[in-house]
Amino acid sequence: MPYILPFYKGFEIETLVYPQSNGDGFVSRRDRTYGVAVKISRAVADVTDKTSRVFKLKSQTPFESVGEARRAGDQFGQSIVDGKIDDMSIHDL
Repeated sequence: MPYILPFYKGFEIETLVYPQSNGDGFVSRRDRTYGVAVKISRAVADVTDKTSRVFKLKSQTPFESVGEARRAGDQFGQSIVDGKIDDMSIHDL
C-alpha cells in the first residue's frame, strides 16, 4: 500500500505499509500488524531518471493500523531527509 508525500524539501517520500507475518508466513486479520518502509527519491520532472533508496523503519512494536503506520512512515522519511537519523543518508541521490 504505497502512499506518496511529494515535494518535501526537494524529495519525494513514498511510504510503504505492509502486513507483518507471525513468523510462519501466516497473517490472520484479527492479529494483523503492519511494518513500514520508505522510498526516497529526488522530486524531478524526468521520471525515467529517478534514483531512489529504500529505508525500513525498525520499530520495537509493530503498528496496529494502516493509518498509524503511514503517519510513522511519513515522519521517518522526513527525519531521513532532514539528516536526523544516523547511518541513513540520501546525499547521493
